[in-house]
Amino acid sequence: MRRDFGKPDRFQRTFVTLVVALVAFCALFLAIGSAQGPKLSDAAFDDSSLMLLPQQRLTLFLNQPVESPTPADVTVIPELPVQVSSDGDVVSVQFDRPLRYDTDYTLTIEGLQSRGLTQQSTVDYRWTTPSAELLYLDRGGDRDAIVRTGLTATTGRVVFRAENITSFVVVDEVMAVATAGDDAHARLQLVNLESGEVEEIRLPWPVLSLSSARLRRGS
Repeated sequence: MRRDFGKPDRFQRTFVTLVVALVAFCALFLAIGSAQGPKLSDAAFDDSSLMLLPQQRLTLFLNQPVESPTPADVTVIPELPVQVSSDGDVVSVQFDRPLRYDTDYTLTIEGLQSRGLTQQSTVDYRWTTPSAELLYLDRGGDRDAIVRTGLTATTGRVVFRAENITSFVVVDEVMAVATAGDDAHARLQLVNLESGEVEEIRLPWPVLSLSSARLRRGS
């Protein structure tokens, strides 16, 4: 009986050659990436809080673990004092004071070094903060309206309508609206500014009556 061992041998040799080539390519790719130093992959921050509160963070995601930079390595234009920390391939920059509205910012980290290696690089990140917005109560129609607008805008967008709105307050993306009925019975409604969903909060009658009376007196 005749057996052909040539074909399996050729297949094995081809397979081994292919695996070795792939491993060599991956090693070369990693070596080139490491030799170039850390690179910025992505960034994340809370757009709604940067202009309102101090100690807000910008998180930078890098392509490799890095040694922890110092505040002296970080420059922000327009100038802004910062604190900085790192964990693996993530660098967090904390701003000591709120940012300006409608402003172009550039953050630069110099001498950012790969962990365990000598390669260094400079990382830049640029972003623009949104324009300031405000909410105001418009009593010009059949029903009162709470309108969102910009500081320089000539028009606005109605976010909530109701009769006899006495006051409102915004916390994050939720707006609490107090309204007064003809029977002096007040209502409290929570409006989600993102989705527009409205939820009514039922409170004990004495609390509602007292709140309504105070609001009507302007206290």
